[in-house]
Amino acid sequence: MDPRVKIASAALSQQLELELKIIEAMMQSFSAVQQINDLRAQLKDIQGKLNSDPGAKQLLDAVDSLDKKAADLVAVEQGWPPVGIASTATLNGALGSLLLLVDGADAAPTAQAASAFGTYQSLLAEQLAKWNALKEKDLPTLNALLAQRQLPAIRISN
Repeated sequence: MDPRVKIASAALSQQLELELKIIEAMMQSFSAVQQINDLRAQLKDIQGKLNSDPGAKQLLDAVDSLDKKAADLVAVEQGWPPVGIASTATLNGALGSLLLLVDGADAAPTAQAASAFGTYQSLLAEQLAKWNALKEKDLPTLNALLAQRQLPAIRISN
């Protein structure tokens, strides 16, 4: 903070409060991205092992389906102009940019910054709900198919 700038302690408290909320949301999104990337690596290993097995089509289809769902959760913009992909990965970047904006001002957060955080927070909640649904519904289904072929289950670390 610039010592020449006079700012009320209440404004600094508001700034800190929003920064802490942004950091918490960033930690949630980062953790989800790491877990999703780990899942996708495990799926890729399974695909590599089973690609030459003609009797594994049903299992490979299930692996491909789960991988596509997981890929959507970490998708990033590839072209220009951006199309507004909202994924855990893009939201983490947006939250990081917002954190820099809020932290860089020697003032209380603007209404626009608070509104942007609210939007990002609700989008992140949607993405995390999709991730949890994938872990609770789709992953056990795939693990059951893996067990039928005596293959190890996919595990998600916390």
